[in-house]
Amino acid sequence: MEAAALAAYYSKARHSESVPVDYTKVKYVKKPKGAKPGFVTYTEQKTLYVKPKKLKQPEQ
Repeated sequence: MEAAALAAYYSKARHSESVPVDYTKVKYVKKPKGAKPGFVTYTEQKTLYVKPKKLKQPEQ
């Protein structure tokens, strides 16, 4: 859940109350042939609705 909240924080939806974040297993992530770098498709995803949140830095 913390990773989803952090992803939502760094998204364009940062100022929303609830942000949908999809996740899936690596075996369901595919890069289409000829796709631009960084572009992937995925299946078998689940969606979490989280409040965007920046994690606190650990104290040293």
